[in-house]
Amino acid sequence: MPETTLSTAHAVLTAAGEPPATILVKNLLSTTHAAWDAWGRPSKHQPMLITARVSFAEPFPTSASTDQLSADTVHYGTLSKCILSSVEQQTKPYPLTGGDGSTRNPFILIHSIWDALTGGCAWTGLHSYKHDDKHLLGGVMERITFLGVEVTFPKASLLGSGVTIGASAAPGGGVYNFFMRLNEVRVPTLIGVNANEREAKQVVSATVTLDGIDAPTDGHNYVDLERTVVKVMEESEFETLEALANYIADKVLKEFPENLQVHVKLEKPTAVTFADCPVIEVRRRSE
Repeated sequence: MPETTLSTAHAVLTAAGEPPATILVKNLLSTTHAAWDAWGRPSKHQPMLITARVSFAEPFPTSASTDQLSADTVHYGTLSKCILSSVEQQTKPYPLTGGDGSTRNPFILIHSIWDALTGGCAWTGLHSYKHDDKHLLGGVMERITFLGVEVTFPKASLLGSGVTIGASAAPGGGVYNFFMRLNEVRVPTLIGVNANEREAKQVVSATVTLDGIDAPTDGHNYVDLERTVVKVMEESEFETLEALANYIADKVLKEFPENLQVHVKLEKPTAVTFADCPVIEVRRRSE
C-alpha cells in the first residue's frame, strides 16, 4: 500500500472525485468520557453524535439489479452497530492526561471507529487497511473511493452549537485528513460600516476549522481555540466581516502554529432584513 499525504478536507474530496454511490449514517447518538467539556474539564461524561460516510466507485450494480444486499454495498444497520461497538470502550471514564503527563485527545474515538471498519491505524495515514472479513469494510475497500468519520460533541462549547472532530481519506487518491471545528460560536461583536452599527454590538456567528491537523500529536484543545476566537470577537472594532475573519485567522495561526489551514466562516444574522444572513469565509495556511 503506497504512503499517503496529510492534506485538507477539500483535497481529499477532490482526490476522491464525484461519488457514484454513497452510504451515510448521520448523527448516531452515543456518549463518551474521551473529551473535554465546555469548561476544559477532562473525562466528563457527555453526548456525542457520530456520522460516517462511505462512497463507492459503482452505484451498487448487483444490489440494485437483484434487490438484495450484496458485496457491492454495506448494510447501514450493520455499519451503525459496528460504530457503536467500536466506541464502547471510550464511553468509560479515563483521564485525558496520562500518568506521564502526556495529553490524550478525543481523536482516539476516530481511531477506534476507523480500526473497526478497516483494520487500519488512523495514526499511520489511514491507508493500512486489511483485506479480511474481520473488519466491516475489509472485503470492499478496493471498491471504496472515500471514507469519512465525524464525531460531534454538542455540549462541548460554551457559546456555540458544539465541536466536531473528524477524519477522511481517499484510499486510491493518496491523501487523508484530520480536522477540528468549532460550530456557530455566537458572540456580541462591534462590527459594521453603518452609523447605527457603531452604537451597539450585534451577534456574529463564527465557525472555525483547523484543517489538516496532525491529530495524534497535536492534541488540539478546542476549549483553548474557542477562548481565542471569543476574545478576538469581543474586542473587535472592525467595520467589515472581511477584516474580522482574516484577523481571527491570524490569531488562530499564532496560537496553533503547526502546518495547517484555518477556515473561518462568519455570519451576521441581523445585517440583511430579508435574508438569513450574509456570510464571509476565508481560508489561511500557516507559513
